[in-house]
Order: sequence, then C-alpha cells, then structure tokens
Amino acid sequence: MGPLLQAGDYLIWCEVLDLASQVDTPVLLVTNDLKKDWYERDDVPRAELVREFAEHSPNGYHQVRLETFLRLVRDHLGATVKDETVESVAAAQVQKIVDDWFETLAARNESDQQWSVRRYLEAQSGVGADRDLRTTASLPDLVLALREQ
Repeated sequence: MGPLLQAGDYLIWCEVLDLASQVDTPVLLVTNDLKKDWYERDDVPRAELVREFAEHSPNGYHQVRLETFLRLVRDHLGATVKDETVESVAAAQVQKIVDDWFETLAARNESDQQWSVRRYLEAQSGVGADRDLRTTASLPDLVLALREQ
C-alpha cells in the first residue's frame, strides 16, 4: 500500500476537523471503516477523536456505521428504508470483514484456517454443514443466520 493510501484516514479526519471549524452544527461521520483507529467498540468512536474534535468545535461529534445510520434515519426521521436494504448493507460489511481477513490469511498462505472458519460458522448456524465447501452459503449469510438464532 502506498503512502497516499496509508494517509487516507488522516486526510479524512483533517476534512472532518476543517468542516467542524466552519459550521455551527454537530458533525456526523458515517463510515464502515471499523479499524481500531476509528472505533473503540461497535459504533463508539475513539475518545481521542471526540477530544480532538472538541478542540475544533463546541458542537457534538457523532460517528456511526452505514447500517446504523440507515436504521436511525428510518426510525427517527421517517425515511423509507427497507429492511432488505439494511440487511444487505450489514451483509456487505460482514463480507468485507471476512474478505479482508481471508486476504490476510491468503497472503500468509493459511488456507486451512479459511476452511476452518467457514466450517465453524456453518456448524454454528446450521447452514450448509452437509455441503461441499464450494457450494456452501456465503459467509455473510452464515453470520446473519447466527444473528437470528
């Protein structure tokens, strides 16, 4: 990864801080980037970000994932957002996390672990446990099946 791509989070944060100093409203950042440099835990931004934001603006800083944002605008602003849309966004996020993890494993040539993770998810969800690895449900479907249990 090149230096410009590595600086992406920093550049986005600088834009948020610049915006905060120019407007007299709270700022909401919607991001599906779940790396530890953005979140302490699910939908809770790092305390350092909140403190730094407060140095640039007396208004609030909020940060949520796209799935959460869609639910909030539907539930509190009356926007028309179908459950299927929210589920699709959630599944895409899970798929990205899994794909990124598998890419890391593949770079380390650890495909046996990929197979183990898929088999574990299948066993826990009851989806695809009796089928060949190439024809099993997608990993987001397996994770969603686990959520429903």
